[in-house]
Amino acid sequence: MKITKLRLLIPVVFAFSTACAHYSERLKTELDPWLGKHPDQLVEQWGAPDSTYAMSSGVKVLTYTSDRTVSRYSGMSYTAWRFGNYSYTDSCKINFFTDVAQKKIERYATAGEAGSCVEVLRDYPKAN
Repeated sequence: MKITKLRLLIPVVFAFSTACAHYSERLKTELDPWLGKHPDQLVEQWGAPDSTYAMSSGVKVLTYTSDRTVSRYSGMSYTAWRFGNYSYTDSCKINFFTDVAQKKIERYATAGEAGSCVEVLRDYPKAN
């Protein structure tokens, strides 16, 4: 009996892990084009960052954050099928790190669920 339940659980776990990988790949697709771009291009497209930080190494960190509440009626959320009215918060923080000369974006880091960040990125223009 326990083996049968385990066999039923494996496809479900696989489906959710595949969905998470899909969001991570979409996030990479959305953010990778900013690598090598001048930070001013990012600010021109996305507006002023929510915060900036100058590291002692000379690297500048531009941080964009977003928290938005989404209301839905019955459907699939990131984690489960839900019935009735419900709401959740998409939270995402994206840090862009420049090179020491602050002439190009060298890397980025995100905080928040990949699915939430993908949803938030729909509001921002793509890199040219």
